Amino acid sequence: MTHEKIHQSISVQKSLYERSYQHEGAAAQRLYPNEEFVRFMGRHFFPIPPRDRYRVSVLEIGCGAGSNLWMVAKEGFEAHGIDLAPAGVALCFETMQKWEVQF
Repeated sequence: MTHEKIHQSISVQKSLYERSYQHEGAAAQRLYPNEEFVRFMGRHFFPIPPRDRYRVSVLEIGCGAGSNLWMVAKEGFEAHGIDLAPAGVALCFETMQKWEVQF
């Protein structure tokens, strides 16, 4: 795939997600973390004592409305997210505030 086709594909995806978030808001995605993600965190990171979790940074690429990140932050980990769609990032901030977590 050429650089131009990759850029075009990313632009299309960004546009689709941006419209979805603008029209549907938080309903564009699930409200709770993905089950497989929770299982992964449980196996690999939840054994870390809560007092030490702030030392672990989690970056979610394509964070959308923050459905996974609020749980990460609520559990005491350093949560970070990026998304192509600015509306998704704005929803992520709202989700974090709703769940009263630091991020």
